[in-house]
Amino acid sequence: MPSLATIKTIEVETYWDPNGENRRENLSWNEIQIQRLGWNEILVIPVNTTLYVKSVSNFRVTLNMFLTDWDPVEISDYLTISWDYNGTILSPGEIIPVTLTLSASPSVDFINYLVENEVTRFDVSIHIVASD
Repeated sequence: MPSLATIKTIEVETYWDPNGENRRENLSWNEIQIQRLGWNEILVIPVNTTLYVKSVSNFRVTLNMFLTDWDPVEISDYLTISWDYNGTILSPGEIIPVTLTLSASPSVDFINYLVENEVTRFDVSIHIVASD
């Protein structure tokens, strides 16, 4: 199931590379792999991707992430996006790697939702915000 995430930022910028040379404003996830193991048992393999976050604030900051604009809206009941950011304080101009993980519910309800609603893709906005 392909997807597109739009990355929106405040006081930070996101990049493909650790040197901060190639901006990253969208994120296409690899397809989530879903395997049915039995009648009520499903295996879902999470998908990881790394981006590089650069502080463009004049102050030392920490990061927050939140998600909006799920399409279809109900898919947010079955999918989660998390990150490995650990609260590290970023100095002005500092760049750190952050891995985002897309996970799906291993429930039969998720598969039923996809089939019944003919869901073949989803979109979401990922907001990464600096705060001092």
